[in-house]
Amino acid sequence: AHGRKIRRRLAELNDRLEIRLPVYLMLTKADLIKGFEAFFGGLSTASREQVWGTTFALDARVDAKTIEREIATLATELERRLVPRLEDEDKLAARAEIFRFPAQLTSLSEPIQVLVEAMFGESRYEEAAWLRGLYLTSATQEGAPIDRLTAALSSSFGLPPRRAMPAPRVEKRSFFLKNLLTEVIFREAGLGTFDPLAQRRRAWIWRGAAAACAAAALLAGAMFTWSYYDNRNAIAAQAGQFEALQAPLTAAAASPASVEQPAIDSALNAMAEVANARTAPPSSAQDLLGPSASAELLRAQADTYDHALRNVLEPHMVALLEATMWRQIRDPDFMLGALKTYRMMTGLSQMDADYVQGWWVSDLPEFAPAAPFPTADAEEHQLAAIRRMAVDDSYIAPDQALVAEALKTVCTISLPARAYRQLLADPAVAGLKEWIPANFAGPNGAKVFARRSDKTLRVGISGAFTYSGFHDAILERVEDVAAQAALDRAVFAGGCSENAETSISALSEDILKLYYEDYIAQWDSILRDIRLAPLADLNIASENLKDLSSADSALKRLLTAVVQETELTRSDEAPAADNKAAAKGTSKLLGKLGKLGKIVKTGAKLLPRAGSANEVDLTGTLVAEHFKPLKGAIAEVDGQPPALDAAVVALTALSNVLQTVTANPDPQDAIKKQGGLAELTGAVARQAQILPDPVDDWLGGIAGDTSGLTQKAVTSELNAIWRADILPFCQAALNDRYPFSPESAVDVNVRDFARLFGPAGMIDAFINDHLISYVDTASQPWKWRADFGLDAAALAAFEQARRIRDDLFPGGTGPVMSFTLQPTDLSPNVTRVTLNLDGQNLVYYNNATRPQPMTWPGKDGTGVISLAFQPIDGSPEVMLNETGSWAWLRLLRSGRFTGTSLSDVYSLRLGTQGMYADFELKAASVENPYNLQMFKKFSCPPQI
Repeated sequence: AHGRKIRRRLAELNDRLEIRLPVYLMLTKADLIKGFEAFFGGLSTASREQVWGTTFALDARVDAKTIEREIATLATELERRLVPRLEDEDKLAARAEIFRFPAQLTSLSEPIQVLVEAMFGESRYEEAAWLRGLYLTSATQEGAPIDRLTAALSSSFGLPPRRAMPAPRVEKRSFFLKNLLTEVIFREAGLGTFDPLAQRRRAWIWRGAAAACAAAALLAGAMFTWSYYDNRNAIAAQAGQFEALQAPLTAAAASPASVEQPAIDSALNAMAEVANARTAPPSSAQDLLGPSASAELLRAQADTYDHALRNVLEPHMVALLEATMWRQIRDPDFMLGALKTYRMMTGLSQMDADYVQGWWVSDLPEFAPAAPFPTADAEEHQLAAIRRMAVDDSYIAPDQALVAEALKTVCTISLPARAYRQLLADPAVAGLKEWIPANFAGPNGAKVFARRSDKTLRVGISGAFTYSGFHDAILERVEDVAAQAALDRAVFAGGCSENAETSISALSEDILKLYYEDYIAQWDSILRDIRLAPLADLNIASENLKDLSSADSALKRLLTAVVQETELTRSDEAPAADNKAAAKGTSKLLGKLGKLGKIVKTGAKLLPRAGSANEVDLTGTLVAEHFKPLKGAIAEVDGQPPALDAAVVALTALSNVLQTVTANPDPQDAIKKQGGLAELTGAVARQAQILPDPVDDWLGGIAGDTSGLTQKAVTSELNAIWRADILPFCQAALNDRYPFSPESAVDVNVRDFARLFGPAGMIDAFINDHLISYVDTASQPWKWRADFGLDAAALAAFEQARRIRDDLFPGGTGPVMSFTLQPTDLSPNVTRVTLNLDGQNLVYYNNATRPQPMTWPGKDGTGVISLAFQPIDGSPEVMLNETGSWAWLRLLRSGRFTGTSLSDVYSLRLGTQGMYADFELKAASVENPYNLQMFKKFSCPPQI
């Protein structure tokens, strides 16, 4: 325990000081070892100052064996001096102590080992303290010596140890202390000033830093050299690629652009070669240092690409445009943009790169004789060529004949029409937000409305034809567009014989007239395309009519939004255009157009201003007047109340009835009990007639839809009952079974037959409980009621089921087939025939007989029929047998069964093995099952 405490203290010192200190283990009070005083008492002062112990090597590993070995060495040294000391001592007792002293020291070896192991032993959990040496000292001599040998001997005999008497006091002297302190401990004070491990660590850090600096210098040099060679190789590779371009560029030059063969594939292939002939500048990490050829490479690539655009691609582009224009030379719509583009690409007009790029991509592909963009990169190359044309004054020579012919075609479109098309294509107008019906029809709009074109309510009208589009974009741009149109006339070099005196105001008025006409047409078109959604079922009808009859209906919301967009005069009239502002805008436009602006400015008569007699209508009155009746449907106009109010009253009444119907557990029954449904739908139809177009058409369909829903609701209910309760059993019982399938070997089960067709059976009950109210059974064949026309084939099946019931279930029981059977003849080789029809016997000897009444099934109920022929030669009877629920019908079909002139009388011949008997069968009714037509005419209708 004492050793562990010392170990913890040493560990604490190490942790706090972070220095590895040498530890000198001094075993004091060595004078208490029995014989110490006697052995060393005669030493001189100098001898007592020497060191008695051992100092370990600096890197020695000290353990118990080391301690044992060192103490044994000390004991050996004592034994070597033992004889001289014994000779010097006279006293017998002292000589005994001297003799035993080495053994006394050796006896201390084990406890010292334990102590050293506890204090300095190796541990996996902590670093052991550094034991520098082990020493025995004595500073003062007090107390009784300890005789470990006597104590051990007494213990072996079981005797208590005898306590030693204190030695007589002598002069106090120090033994083995001075030199230990001065020559060993103090002299090694330097060992505690550093940690060897830390020292080695610092040394390695310095070495590593030096190595890293050297490596960095070498790496930087290597990267610099590498970068130099990479960039030199990149330049060489680029030069090689440029040399390789000679072949494709020469081939492209060898096939010049041609109007007759306008394909630009070869030019595009050459451009692809040029675009791909790019060596990327070195960009890896090692190229970050050293010279870079990036700028030179990029400049060379750009120059090569621009050169190829001008000399290879652009001639083919112009040729393609010329070929397209010649093919469409009589198409004024196409030629309007094509001629402007052509003049700009050939230098006849100032280049507007944005316009040319847009037209080239959007309009040219539809008309070009060869695909202008056959590859993914084709568009990029051609747009780059157009951008290059905008900054280069070297143009390809135009075809003047083509320009002249194109002008003739362009001039077939009036100047206002050309200007109006420009107005709609203007980015400020084309970019206006679309008017979307769904945004104004309210939360129920998608349910209440539909489109005849099957478009959704998210497809609307261009923002150019809205109130804000008119006031904020059209009116602001119309004079600029008029001026632009006049400038286009200058662009076309006056090729059109238009009135050069036309003022911008007059042209603006013509543009607005076209705009107003288009405005009306656009809104009329969408209003006629929109309709009230078809009423698919009663629930939808109830919900939609509930919305239509509400004060904030989707119908009112949509009409209100339409009126807001079409009543262009609802706010204060827009002020007349200010002459100075217009002149300023025109001057600004002319300034933007450069050379063309100068041309227009020099033509003093081209843009005269209009006088007060030729003012432009900026109010939109024409549009507002056209849609004024629509406003009268939702708002008071000229003192008249909203026309829609009366229709809403009729809709409310119809909605209330439908609410009651849909809330009823049996809607079809509720509809039957409502006597005023037709009257209510008629009221809605009458109110719709006084509403403006197209609202009259929207509401006019409500009556027809509601009437149709009445039929649908009942039909749906009937089908649900039929399919759930009857149809599965009907198909399972009858399909592919005899007699409904005459060729089948499987009979219809009689009980199943009775369950289906008998009185109060499944089909009979369905007719009586659900169907009879909607069928005219007095007519032959049955007919659906006039207001309830459904599938006639399904109704015919139910009528046939009723016939089966009436014919086969007389008196309410069955199925029973009643008939009379009269034998008429026997074959010559037969003397007698005996027919046993389920217990009913008929014997015939070829003599006169009377008809015999019979039924099937018979009295036995066995379903067995036997026909026995007695041969004339007396041999055994020849039998013909038939069994089963429908054995009688099968027997009839096995013989020769034919009809007669009477529908209830049949001729029958039954026979076997050359023997036969003829009978006359008379049915109980003209409607009878014997020819199986009764069964063939019936099949389970899949739906009503």
